[in-house]
Amino acid sequence: MTRADASFGDNHSFNETLFEQFVEFNNKFGGGNYNLTVAAELRWQRIQESITTNPNFSFIVP
Repeated sequence: MTRADASFGDNHSFNETLFEQFVEFNNKFGGGNYNLTVAAELRWQRIQESITTNPNFSFIVP
């Protein structure tokens, strides 16, 4: 949840912007706590971002 999309290169380094989004989602959907609702909402957001920004995005498990 705090790493960039692999198709853009560096998918192993910590991404502070994505971490801040993670914290924001914890506050918005989990009352400051991480839970399944937060996980689902954040995952949905990341998938939508990938669809928008990655023309090769595929939601298939390798």
